Formats: sequence, structure tokens, C-alpha cells
Amino acid sequence: MVANVQSKLAGWRSRFEGSSNYKKSLLEGLVCGAIVFGLMFGWMYYRADDTAHKLQELIPSKSTTIDLPAETALTPAAQTGPSPVQDGLNGTKNINALVAAPIEGLTENFEGKYLPMSRFEDELSPFAAYKRPFEVFAGRPMVSIVIVDYGISDTFSQSILDNLPPEISLVLNSYSAEPAKWASAARAYGHEFWLSLPMQTQEFGSDDTGPESILMNTSIAENQKRLFNVMGVAVGYVGLVSQKDHIFTKEDLDVGPVMKQVFGRGLGFAESNPDVPAYGLAMAMEFGYPYVQNNFWIDEDLRPAAIDRKLQELELQASKNGKAIAFVRPYPVAVKKVAEWVAAASDKGIQVAPLSAMAQ
Repeated sequence: MVANVQSKLAGWRSRFEGSSNYKKSLLEGLVCGAIVFGLMFGWMYYRADDTAHKLQELIPSKSTTIDLPAETALTPAAQTGPSPVQDGLNGTKNINALVAAPIEGLTENFEGKYLPMSRFEDELSPFAAYKRPFEVFAGRPMVSIVIVDYGISDTFSQSILDNLPPEISLVLNSYSAEPAKWASAARAYGHEFWLSLPMQTQEFGSDDTGPESILMNTSIAENQKRLFNVMGVAVGYVGLVSQKDHIFTKEDLDVGPVMKQVFGRGLGFAESNPDVPAYGLAMAMEFGYPYVQNNFWIDEDLRPAAIDRKLQELELQASKNGKAIAFVRPYPVAVKKVAEWVAAASDKGIQVAPLSAMAQ
């Protein structure tokens, strides 16, 4: 009997000890699990953003591309002056910056090329939208100096931007290797810019005006194709400027459609030749399109004294007629003389004006 009781007590003791060991093991397991869970929770919390991005990549989605204009649309009333700042080529800010191009509604996509056009709803033209604002002071003669072949040389182009005031207009060469870059830079520095129009010259054959030149004896369709190729190299220009010494006269009807495209798209036109019957003037006068003709080339003789004499002639004509225009290539000596003359112009009572201010 006693032995039986002792045997049962031993069995209970063994169960109790086994139960205790089990509970102890269970408790230790729970503690370890809690520690591991805590570490995992902490890691997940720390990497929450990264984990969310990874998960988002795995979620099937449907996206839509929305094309936004480069700038808020402007109306003629809203565009009263340059925008406060805009990035230049080196990332610096320029207080003279003009609104960036393109402005909404002033381009159309034609066979992959963005061509200028007037905005339908308010008839805002590229000429009106992209010209540099200018206030005319009554009784003071105005002078425009225009630098051509802008964008051909990086060094010269940057020097022009760095050393000439924004009232100087630029003519972007349509054969520039980086026309969009220099177009944007011109406006970022406050300069309105025009676009060169290659045209057949008197020395056609020996004088290479490039593959997009408007030619006398080619078809209307071919000339229009070339015109569109030129127009599509950049956005934000005020108008087109004719090739120096081109062969066309005001009676040449074969290229009449070219001028209709220029004016019909809301652009201005500048005749670079001083001493020829103004090509396109009759059409401009009949319909009221912006048109201007150059008066001087001041770099035909690059001796400093000769350039000074040309600038003096420019002053005299402006004093006599109220305004005068001069074109100049980006030769260093010519640009230096122009910069010196412009710096002293105000003291002589002369307004330095962008080319668009001269357009009739």
C-alpha cells in the first residue's frame, strides 16, 4: 500500500517537473519571439518608405501622360514686361529675363516640327508675345543694333550675352548646331531674337547659303518645305530676317507664298539689305504686318576707326529721321565697339531699342 502510494507520488512529481519544464520552455520561447518580433517591427518601421515604394512598383497601374505648356499663357494685356528671373546657361538668374517660350497656343505641330502661329482665341501673335517690351520716350531718337549669326560660335554667342544689354536684338542663325539652347539663352538674358532665313544670293553657286535656302527657280512646295524646316529649329522668335545680298525683289511672285506664311503665322519680317527695294514691304503695308528694313552694316570695314565712323553715321540718321537701324556680325572688335557705343548712348539722348520697336 505504502509502496503503491509512493509510486503514485513519484509519477505526479515527474509530471509536475515535466510540466514546469514545459512552462519554462514555453515562457522562454515567448520572450524570444517577442524580441524577434520587436526587432522585425523596428526594421520594417525604419524601411517603411522604401517598402512602400517597392510595393507600389508591384501594383498594376494605368498612367496617362499630360503635356503641359512651358509657361502660363499670356495675353497682350498681361505681358507688360519681362518676367522677374529665368535661368541662364550657367544656372544663374537674370533680372532682365523674358518669359520662356513656347507660350501656350502659339505653336502647331506640323509633321513633327513645332511651327509658330497666332493664338486663335485672342489673336495673340508670336510677334506681339515674344518681342521685348519697350517704352518710347517722345522726342528722343531711337537706334536698334542687331547682332546676326548668333548661335554659330559658342564663345562669341556667350560673349554677346555677357557683354551686351538686353535692348540689343539677336538673329539666331538657323544652321546653329544647338538652336534651341541659344534661343532659350537669348530670352533668359532678356534679348528678343529673330531667326535668319537663308535665301539665294547674287553669287548663287559660289556663295553657299545652305540646304534650306529659299531659291528663285524652285517650286512653291519645295520652298515652303524649306521654310518650315527653318521655322521649326526653335521657338520664341519674333520674326524672320532675310539673307544679306539675296537676289529677290519685291516683284518676285514665285516666293510670295513664303511671305504669306511668315506674315500669316503672326511673325515680323526684317529686310537686312539697306539699299534694295524692300522685299515683302508691299504685302506688309497692305495688311498691316510688322516689317522693318536695315539702314547700315557697320562691320564692312573692321578697322576700329571705320566702325566708329559708321556708328557716328547711325547717330546722325537717328537724329535726322527719329530712328535708325544697324546690323553687325559677331566679330570681337565690332561687338566691343558696339558695347562702348551703347554704354554712352543715353548720355547723348539716344534710346537703344529692340528691333521690334522699329517695325511698322
